[in-house]
Amino acid sequence: MRHVLVALTLVLTGAGVALAGDPTLPPKPLPALLAWLRAGAYRDTYTPEPTVRVSSEPESVTVDGRPFPILWSIIGGAVLVALLNLLSGAPRGTRWRYR
Repeated sequence: MRHVLVALTLVLTGAGVALAGDPTLPPKPLPALLAWLRAGAYRDTYTPEPTVRVSSEPESVTVDGRPFPILWSIIGGAVLVALLNLLSGAPRGTRWRYR
């Protein structure tokens, strides 16, 4: 057990030293952070998010290779819950909930 703790301590200490020397990571103190932002060092390694891709067709689910709109899936789930409520034999006025 002691060997595991020593190894874990060495790994974490090494990772902390490696991350502290990484110039792409922003520094923690506010004055150093502002200086880092003014210097613009992050611009060299910054990867922007991809642009939004507009879908060429409406979003849908396929069932047996045929399109099945998501709205019909939602309606079908609501109908299933209503049928379960009716067939469960619960007294009128009680609500069926999934547990």
